[in-house]
Amino acid sequence: MLWVRGSTEQLLIDRAAAAARPDEQAVRDWASEQRVFVSSVIDGYEQYRRATVAAIEALGAEAVWFERFGGRDCDPGEAYLSEVRSSTIYLGLLGARYGRPLADRYSATHQEFLEAERRGLRTSVWAQEEVEREGPQQSFLEEVRAFGVTGAYRSPEELRQGVEERLRGLAAEDLSPWVKLGGLVFRAREIRERSGTVAIGAVVRDQDVIAAMRGLGQGHGRRTTLLSFPDRTVAAEVHALATTTRAARAVEFELELKVREPPQPTRIAFNGASWDELTKVAIEVSLFGTPNPLGSMAHMVQIANPFPVLEQAGVSEESLRPIARLMLSEILTVERGIERLVHFRLGRSIRGRRALAIGYQVPAAYSNQPSPAPFELEGEVQA
Repeated sequence: MLWVRGSTEQLLIDRAAAAARPDEQAVRDWASEQRVFVSSVIDGYEQYRRATVAAIEALGAEAVWFERFGGRDCDPGEAYLSEVRSSTIYLGLLGARYGRPLADRYSATHQEFLEAERRGLRTSVWAQEEVEREGPQQSFLEEVRAFGVTGAYRSPEELRQGVEERLRGLAAEDLSPWVKLGGLVFRAREIRERSGTVAIGAVVRDQDVIAAMRGLGQGHGRRTTLLSFPDRTVAAEVHALATTTRAARAVEFELELKVREPPQPTRIAFNGASWDELTKVAIEVSLFGTPNPLGSMAHMVQIANPFPVLEQAGVSEESLRPIARLMLSEILTVERGIERLVHFRLGRSIRGRRALAIGYQVPAAYSNQPSPAPFELEGEVQA
């Protein structure tokens, strides 16, 4: 647990939260939406690549690997990098050989890893044990380990098992959604919506978070706060609260909340720029550090920045991404009136910066008009 002061409120985050193990069908549904890029030297490494692909496809994900690229009408190096960009997970295999350096002096595998970092992909890198690595390959491995953790393998079967377990772990992280209720941030076991109400089931382990959540049952229904869960923010009042104490001092909560649409900002134009165009500028200014172009009216393009708060909170890397998405979705919904986030990709911290790519949908100006195309933005946030 840690109280941290943000730009708009205090947060109490359940850092002891654990992802629930999803059932097999849930894992397969998750995997069906994943493209996993397999990166390694190719010659002499076929058995390890096949083992990796077998693990990916066993879960129902799409393996993206050279052997299935087919004929391309473009430069081979650019073809590989374009496949990295269109993937959701980068999976690197580092054995003894570095591979042939290309024009920029990096091998193809090294280029692909750097592109995955730039694009903010989830990365999983595995290092073969009991081999004598070439000098550039050892340097590459040390570079990877300077910013993250690598898996280890000795045989194709050991690699297959490790990759499958890692992918299942990523599925568990994604399928145990985080919830933000006012200043409380915790994992939900399930979220059920029906007209005018939301029911949340959660197991909480941190004692301070447990105490704060028990307090929600005192005088419930009197205080309206914001409730945010994946890509959804509503105004909510606690209607009912039930608790069950479990082993290991964990407490199971069942929350029922009455909900309605959140407050919306007054949409205004300024100096020839529409509200939606100003929202784009606000993201660039507040998150990416672009100079504010509005001078004395700078406040019109400023939004809360959740990233310094989360870095201070010290949550794990796996938890930071979904919580950051949750908070940014809430901020853009309430402060800028977006309809929803379309996608969100956050890279790991590298020299104090993180790659961030977001897409968001703004509402149509009139109900009889189609929604405009989503806005797409990429940049780096300070980490």
